Amino acid sequence: MKKIDTHIHTRFSLDSEENPEHYILKALELGLDEICFTDHYDVAYPGADFTMNIPEYMAHMTSLQKKYQNQLKIYIGIEMGLDPIHKDEIELLLKKYPFDFVIGSIHAIGHQEFFQGDYFRGKSILNNVLNVLRPLIVLMFSDIMIISKDMVSMMIIALIPIVIGKLLTNFSS
Repeated sequence: MKKIDTHIHTRFSLDSEENPEHYILKALELGLDEICFTDHYDVAYPGADFTMNIPEYMAHMTSLQKKYQNQLKIYIGIEMGLDPIHKDEIELLLKKYPFDFVIGSIHAIGHQEFFQGDYFRGKSILNNVLNVLRPLIVLMFSDIMIISKDMVSMMIIALIPIVIGKLLTNFSS
């Protein structure tokens, strides 16, 4: 069985200060076979800049791929925030750069941060569930289909209990 890590954030993301090469050295130490860097990119995250210099990111990661090509398989990915308001910008960005791997995440919806609870206040549970699932449903019919429709369906099914739990926590407090 291969040992793989496909969710690594580096200094290119707002939420990490780590040098990518340190992760590579740790992966080699741990005997990993493959890793994938997936730094965050949200087009307009509320209250913080979760964009990055993608040409610099790609160039740096490509140089690391070459440096370690005989020791570790390194993929270049991105964790893309899926706010449906920015669907066109997201599609253009993902078409422009040759990412090996894309994680689709819902961090904000309609310029509102998703996990703090304010987004949920004053909305019905059904409305909230539909709003959270809408970005995934939009991707299902998008031109950039980065994952299979079956995988999106599994993501939707997996998200429902998480969303309902979050809603119940926020409505009870």
